[in-house]
Amino acid sequence: MSPVICVSLHLLFFSLFNYQVTCSFSFNTSSHLCHTLESSALLQFKNGLQNSFDTTINPFFYCASYNSYYMYHNVCREELHATKKINSWKKGTDCCMWDGVQCDPSTGHVVPNLLGNLPTEIMNLPHLHALDLGENANLSADFTQSNWSSPLEELHFDSCNFTGRLPHSIGQSNSMRIVDIIGNSFTGFIPQWIWNTTESIALGFNYFTGELPSSVNESMLSNLQVILLHDNMLNGSIPSWLFALPSIVRLALNVNQFTGQISAEILSNSLREIDLSYNNLGSTVDLDMFSKLKNLRLLSLSRNNL
Repeated sequence: MSPVICVSLHLLFFSLFNYQVTCSFSFNTSSHLCHTLESSALLQFKNGLQNSFDTTINPFFYCASYNSYYMYHNVCREELHATKKINSWKKGTDCCMWDGVQCDPSTGHVVPNLLGNLPTEIMNLPHLHALDLGENANLSADFTQSNWSSPLEELHFDSCNFTGRLPHSIGQSNSMRIVDIIGNSFTGFIPQWIWNTTESIALGFNYFTGELPSSVNESMLSNLQVILLHDNMLNGSIPSWLFALPSIVRLALNVNQFTGQISAEILSNSLREIDLSYNNLGSTVDLDMFSKLKNLRLLSLSRNNL
């Protein structure tokens, strides 16, 4: 069974790839500044990376297993560089002194702020299942020309500085459970693979355009609980399947350019929040259809043409 790698960049894991942070200083080596939990998390990350890439074998033999020049000179090169850096990460030593790790001198916490351009080749790591880059406003990337082949299940790009279009396909699109890319500058149509996400879709505060699909594989989305598409430039009518998902709890389509009527039949009793405000929806709304939703806590239809 292939190892599962979960990367969280709230803890500066991407300093492995030559990132810089805004804090530098010297430490008193007589005492450990690093927090035990953060040290343990970094060591777990190291073990996961080494399980994925066996540093005891000849790296050139390993990299030759990649069947293309592109994969060797991008993905494999980054893995080789990373594994060299983590050799200094040893249990019982101060993680603030480890290569590629920097800490706040007053708190001892690993500094979370990342700077620079994200190497999009990270999306090709063969065992990458979860990637969290969230809340790094100084981290930028353009994924328009990238090709994602990692078997991702969770993707957290919230509150970064990412631009361009999402790729039209990813390696194993049916494996995605959570997508959170709120608060970036993504443009273009929402790619079809997004609608295979099984638990949570959060795309708010971007610049997505176009219409939502008129139909999806609803059986695949039986556990989908959250759809947040607010504050984009989406248009067209709101498809009825959004109100029929059996587990949907939050539906936010506000601040877009949707037109037409609200579905006359809302079949999902799990809905707690519906926000359709600030669109161009028209016609008469029968409020009785919302009275059947026993779990509904918030309903916003303001700033439309109702």
